[in-house]
Amino acid sequence: MGPVTILVNNAGVAWRGTLDDYDAEQVARMRRVNVEGVINATRAVILFARWAALILAAYTLALGLIFHTYWLAPAAGARFERIIFFNHLSIIGGMLAIVAFGAGCLSLDAAMRRKG
Repeated sequence: MGPVTILVNNAGVAWRGTLDDYDAEQVARMRRVNVEGVINATRAVILFARWAALILAAYTLALGLIFHTYWLAPAAGARFERIIFFNHLSIIGGMLAIVAFGAGCLSLDAAMRRKG
């Protein structure tokens, strides 16, 4: 196998209803899949994680602003679009954490630095 040149990281989980309807395990599962899953997959696969995370954050913001415009949606669909939009913001927060702090000691970035 050659190097990874493209990573499509589109993990997400949600349930119908309001956040008040979710129990603690559902909220924890959403966080693990929607935020930690994206961060872990990116950390494990992509070289130069800070730049990749910045690009993914910008891309995720663009998708949220284009496709999940809850402020323009009719009342019936606004709640769902708002949840998904803020879900995108939480993913962006995770990506910006990688931009700020790096991918960590187990990343390919760190392994490359140890070799060189």
